[in-house]
Amino acid sequence: MTLFEQLLPDPLPEDGTVPYLLPPYQQAVSALGTALLASGRTQQAHAAFRQAVAMAERLVEVNPQAYEPRLLDDLSSLGVVCSMTGRHEEALETLELALTRFVRLARTNPVLHEADLARVLVHLTETYAREKGPQAALAAAEQAVDIYRRLTAGHPRVYEPAFAQALYLRGVNLARLSRHMDAVDSLSDAVAVQRRLADTTPQAHEARLAEFLAALTEVRRAADSPAHEVVRD
Repeated sequence: MTLFEQLLPDPLPEDGTVPYLLPPYQQAVSALGTALLASGRTQQAHAAFRQAVAMAERLVEVNPQAYEPRLLDDLSSLGVVCSMTGRHEEALETLELALTRFVRLARTNPVLHEADLARVLVHLTETYAREKGPQAALAAAEQAVDIYRRLTAGHPRVYEPAFAQALYLRGVNLARLSRHMDAVDSLSDAVAVQRRLADTTPQAHEARLAEFLAALTEVRRAADSPAHEVVRD
């Protein structure tokens, strides 16, 4: 048992009040989840983020303006860890909940929350591809691309890596829908952005550039195949 746990009342008060140690304890558990995830201990990270989400929900009941962004960050992280650990239904439910709330926050304050919304859309693209199919995944990817395109125009160094990933995911799902020429265009854009990044910091970005180039080569091959020519004609 941690010092925080020893000092917190157990059970927590039923009248909705928040013990003064709960916010820092929630933040510490969330940070623990992040550290566990970074070290590859995904099962432990899942448990930590679930606990962080439960505490954040309690905080939001008392002060939503102060704590809802924290809750949504932890929901997003929980959804990612659920996918990584094979909890696909939980991942879908968690990420869609985060999406619904981030949409509302982004409408109220896009400067603060649009990037978070786009990040959740990228995570959902991968989850939708598995759980709902490429059409749903493409819709999420399109939204992420639109947001990151705007953000990258103002802050390219900050958002270009995420923009490239969104373009790549859009291209992959276009290919899954046999829209090969559109997929080539999207993947070519992803490669162009990723190549700029790799030229600047190759150690950080060359591996992903190779992944994008491999996908582009494969989709170009499909686009040039005789079967695709018949469909295109």
